[in-house]
Amino acid sequence: MSGRERDLTEGSILGHLRAVAVPAALSLMFITFYNVIDTYYAGMISTQAQAGLGLGSQMFFLIVATGIGFRVAISAFVGNAIGAGDGNGAARAAGQGIGAAVVATIVAMLAGYWGLPALIIAIAGDQGYAQDAATYSRLMLLSAPGFIITNALTGTLTAQGDTVTQERAQFAATLANLGLNPLFIWGIPGLWDGFGLNGIALATVCSQTGVMVFIGWRAFESKILSDLDWRDLIPRAAQQVVLIKQVVPVCSTIYVTVLGGIICQFFLRDYGQDAVAAYGVGFRLQQLLLLPIIGLTTALLPLTAQNMGAQQPERVRRTVRIIAVTSLGFMAVGAIVIWTAGRPLVTLFNDDTAVVDHAVTYLRILSGALPFFVVIFVAQNFLQGLKKPQFPLIVGLWRMGLGLFVFCVLFTQVYDFGVTGIWWALLAGAATGAVLAAVLAIWVARREGVTPAPRTTAPAQ
Repeated sequence: MSGRERDLTEGSILGHLRAVAVPAALSLMFITFYNVIDTYYAGMISTQAQAGLGLGSQMFFLIVATGIGFRVAISAFVGNAIGAGDGNGAARAAGQGIGAAVVATIVAMLAGYWGLPALIIAIAGDQGYAQDAATYSRLMLLSAPGFIITNALTGTLTAQGDTVTQERAQFAATLANLGLNPLFIWGIPGLWDGFGLNGIALATVCSQTGVMVFIGWRAFESKILSDLDWRDLIPRAAQQVVLIKQVVPVCSTIYVTVLGGIICQFFLRDYGQDAVAAYGVGFRLQQLLLLPIIGLTTALLPLTAQNMGAQQPERVRRTVRIIAVTSLGFMAVGAIVIWTAGRPLVTLFNDDTAVVDHAVTYLRILSGALPFFVVIFVAQNFLQGLKKPQFPLIVGLWRMGLGLFVFCVLFTQVYDFGVTGIWWALLAGAATGAVLAAVLAIWVARREGVTPAPRTTAPAQ
């Protein structure tokens, strides 16, 4: 086992958390910085371009979500096999997952070429930023392999406790994006004029293709894939059925996040492109503040998978407690940053007064959702580590689907709160979703033997 791979079934849990969560958080930080850079440069073009980027990238996240689904499912399956000591089974599961991801990439690119622009026009109608978003999303499809196949490969590494590889790859991609964005947006004076907003998409295609090559090289050097029988990459019906039962719920959970964005965009269009741009800026900054929490809770998945595979539920319980308490500490820091530095941070991306006011209000209202996000992220990764992805899907369908829609109608139609009604709807969805997530996680933990069932007192004789 190389220095990048770890046996998570023995040794210090805190040590494993530092080794797995810190690189995971840094990787997510670079991904978020990557998106923040895109938002910054789009704002330099125009508010309309920033609104178009916000809508187009949310629709493209359907493609990204497919990749994340493969990463989570493969990480859970391979990690469980590693914990059980079944190296051959782990290699077969990884091969089947990667092969299926290649097929999914082809399907996604074909379907997205016609489907994404149609979805964008259906949401935004004749708004000026709609066509910008549609063209941007089509160009972004060229980067689909860099998201779907790369995530599948990353899943095999995460299952082995290696999150360093992804961290390094995303760091390099962020640096490349910082240079490629202005080059492709404005071109080189006297030589060519650049591509405007579409240049941001082309920069992503170049950088994420590089990420795929690097992670693929590292993945096939790892212990699990180094001796892979290449025939295991050919999808087999029996194994694909098992894989699909994991991938579909995970993908659907993330698709529901996109559904939440669609619902917000639908209600926001009545308030103009300033509100749409503010939602995009506020959402990116919120993700940046959530990075430590997401990184910590992401580490829970491989730790749960390996230790349950090794029949060590006590280590899982201790991990959940440590991650939950530490995440609440980061949550408090995030809330302080929002209330003390929210406005200066927003003005870095857009100096339009209306956009800034809307985005700052978004951040302050959603700061109340931070503890609820901790509960949701802990429950989600814990349940996915147990190979129970259907339960996070249920939570997502309520939080970002039915519940969000009901709350948006309530706060914008029944009670006319204006744009802030959408922000309050997001908060209400997070609060009720956290309650549902906690209830389901506790119930599953008892069924799976992670938490001992309550002891009953014998009747007195």
